[in-house]
Amino acid sequence: MAKNRVKVHRAPDQNKKIVRSVYEIGNDAVMDARFFKLPEAVQQQANALYDRMEKEGKLVIPELEALKNKYPKVPTLYNYLSAAYSRGDIVQQERCIEENYRVNGNNLIARCHYGQLCIKRKDFDQIPKIFDNKFDLKSLYPRRNRFHPSEYNSFSLVMCYYFNFLGEHSLANGFYQGLKNYSPDGVETQQAKRLLEPGFLGRMGKKLVNALG
Repeated sequence: MAKNRVKVHRAPDQNKKIVRSVYEIGNDAVMDARFFKLPEAVQQQANALYDRMEKEGKLVIPELEALKNKYPKVPTLYNYLSAAYSRGDIVQQERCIEENYRVNGNNLIARCHYGQLCIKRKDFDQIPKIFDNKFDLKSLYPRRNRFHPSEYNSFSLVMCYYFNFLGEHSLANGFYQGLKNYSPDGVETQQAKRLLEPGFLGRMGKKLVNALG
């Protein structure tokens, strides 16, 4: 299980120079301050809808849509809604991710989810734009000293894919090693592993392609 800890991270800045930054990762970090400014009853309603999602699936969507439309500047509501749509309507899920980024583009999770969507579409040129040509959390948010595990894991996964696409394998591996050290069993870590540590057959296939090439 991932625990609160201090992260010493080395990542490239916009000039591809390696920078060293120090920040904390903890479950008590605030990902969406606007959510906690909502009336307590609204927070409870949103969280209850998210909890019901597992059993009720798309039945919670109309209520989540209504909350999102009423409070469009609250990224968490988009995240809950996109999670609900992911259970059967990928088109609407992607629409929700795009809208969240368009409306709440400075929110880290909104950026990461949109970055993942761009990677899925193989639109890698969007990644530097989404993150303002900053490839380190502290550089991207200099006033923050603490990040939630979901933020760290999501950001690191996007960077793994981006730098692997560029052929900057040492940088991609650096983000992967960070994921392994912090959250070895996490979903993002396993995705990065499949990308950067292909199985035996995958490695043999690459060797064969290189030999034939």
